[in-house]
Amino acid sequence: MNRITSGVLAGLMLASGLVGCTSAQSADPGWTSSATSEAVDLATRSGGWPKTEEELQNAANRLDERCLREAGFAVPTAPAVRLPAPEDEKAAIALGQRSNLGYGIATPAHESTASAVETYVQTLSHPEQIRYRAAQFGSGAPRTTIVLIPPAKVQVAAGGCVATGRRSLAGDLRTWARLDYIPDQLDSQLSAQAMKVPRYKAALASWRACLKAPSFDFPSPEAAQTALRKEYARIGPSRRFKRREIAVAVADGECAQKAHLPTVLLAARRSLVEHLPSSELSSLRSLCTKRHTALARARKTLGMDKSG
Repeated sequence: MNRITSGVLAGLMLASGLVGCTSAQSADPGWTSSATSEAVDLATRSGGWPKTEEELQNAANRLDERCLREAGFAVPTAPAVRLPAPEDEKAAIALGQRSNLGYGIATPAHESTASAVETYVQTLSHPEQIRYRAAQFGSGAPRTTIVLIPPAKVQVAAGGCVATGRRSLAGDLRTWARLDYIPDQLDSQLSAQAMKVPRYKAALASWRACLKAPSFDFPSPEAAQTALRKEYARIGPSRRFKRREIAVAVADGECAQKAHLPTVLLAARRSLVEHLPSSELSSLRSLCTKRHTALARARKTLGMDKSG
């Protein structure tokens, strides 16, 4: 099934509609098109991106399931993909989850129970499991390498139902991989730059002042997680570590909420999109156009499933 992108930071919603991928150009021949709201959404996985991404991922899952059923497998329907709105700060911080799992170091946040599809596959005989994997990923599970924004590359499934479904939506595997991975790539790049923006540094200073109250001394949320991961690797699981992990994660989240750290960071990330190199803005414009086509196919696929 299609990879679900997660971990999007919360922030201010600037625009959410699907609009053109380029702005009107200036008369200055040296001027390059600035990023539109849709391009900003795509580069930061915010605004209108989560809802449209849900459509793409759900359509990919439906095509995968349809193909596997045609191959003779009674696969259950995967639950609808639901992605959080990055602008929902409380949901992004998730204090309730932190109070139970901390950062998910001692107790991983992903579900430990098998999905319905995994449970179904376990009911198959060994030869049928082999046939299932061949149907899903192709005989021998072939993969192909796709170039993203250089020098980054990614390997994706090139055979079976998974590849067939992605081609049906995006037209080819290269386009699908770029639609799937380049937003992650740009968002990571923008996040690193946004942490140097003065307004984020000011919010981070407020976070630090708040965090020192419970006697935790970390320069940033990222540093807190890194320190705890190193500690866990050194001492291993224990009740004491889990209590400390939860205490730090909750304090971090409460202070992030007071300082509006995720909101400030997302606003900074969005403001930086128009300053990306012209080659990356060009990639964004191209992806916007191709994503429109893929979304139209996805909506048709989902509509067919509803009518069926």
